Amino acid sequence: MSTDPFRRVAGVAVAFLAVVPCAFAPSASAAPNSVSPAIQAPPADQFKLTKQQKDSLQAITSAAQKQMKAIQDNPSLSRHAKAEQIAKLVDNLEAQTKAIFDVRQRKLYEADRAKSSQGDELHLTTQQKVELSLIRQETERQTTAVFDDPKAGRAEKARRIEKILADSKRQQIAALSPAQVKLVEGNDARQQAQDPLHRTLDQRIQMRIIEREAMGKGEKIYFNKKLTEAQKKAQITALQKSAQTEQEAILTPQQRQTERTLMASQSRRAQ
Repeated sequence: MSTDPFRRVAGVAVAFLAVVPCAFAPSASAAPNSVSPAIQAPPADQFKLTKQQKDSLQAITSAAQKQMKAIQDNPSLSRHAKAEQIAKLVDNLEAQTKAIFDVRQRKLYEADRAKSSQGDELHLTTQQKVELSLIRQETERQTTAVFDDPKAGRAEKARRIEKILADSKRQQIAALSPAQVKLVEGNDARQQAQDPLHRTLDQRIQMRIIEREAMGKGEKIYFNKKLTEAQKKAQITALQKSAQTEQEAILTPQQRQTERTLMASQSRRAQ
């Protein structure tokens, strides 16, 4: 368990590309999952905190949570201004936390911080982490609204989502240094190369739209009390097959052949 009370407010994880569907890598397959930043006090069992320390940590953590919510809910602040203020709040919380710890606890805390930062090749600042997290949340909110728009057709949804992702990419680039952008682009290229079908961004978006539509229909079937379990199973199976057929139609003949080859190989290994 992490002892870092600031990681979630600072963007949850430095490897933000792995969880941001709007990152440089052309992937719109990740389901939107809004994660609101939160400040959490470190677990007492790892630090052997006294009651007074627990109470003090709870007090400063609660105060920081309220301040952060006020910043996030302030419509007069730009995203950059919010990130700047939240970053200062995080740094201040860290200083207050260290002041509560004794020498042994501070050493444990610093060791955990150093361990958690391993593999952070981007070396993001607190403000960058916060700003990227805010970009992610706004992008997830926008894409979810498009996915769930009952009046928009698939072509319109794909067009709007592609624009949202392009805007998000520009915002992320603006939050990074040139050196960080270069590292991210290299990671994206490697990530894209790992897709055996080499799907385009447009293909990924269209396939995600079909998947979301099928999920919505599947939920209605699942919660339909008028259907028997057998009827539900039959309808969901038919729905899955229909969605798969529609997704395959988006692929090129070469991509479909590659997919069949991969599926056949997986089937042989499973036997």
